[in-house]
Amino acid sequence: MKSTDMERIQRKLKQARKKEKQLEHKMNKNSGKSIGEYISRFYDSFYFDKTKIYNLNSQDITDKIKEMKKDLLEKEWGIVIRKSVRKTKISENEQAVKKLLELLK
Repeated sequence: MKSTDMERIQRKLKQARKKEKQLEHKMNKNSGKSIGEYISRFYDSFYFDKTKIYNLNSQDITDKIKEMKKDLLEKEWGIVIRKSVRKTKISENEQAVKKLLELLK
């Protein structure tokens, strides 16, 4: 067998492994809940007007936080909180983010 044939076989093996790894990663990613899903879930459960979110201490919010802690990485928790509050477009969003971040602890 020539060295070019061996190199070609090695390239094909490498491509096959890479494709298998990508498919595995894609399947794992789709099985869990994503950041965007949690942002939408929090947004849907918020009761708010133009200035404030009123139900930050509700049981529904704390249950969603517990579930999020199980499903997502710790570094993604703050992202979900900030983006879901920002999506409400309230004027006092900094206070709401602080309060929700305290509930994470």
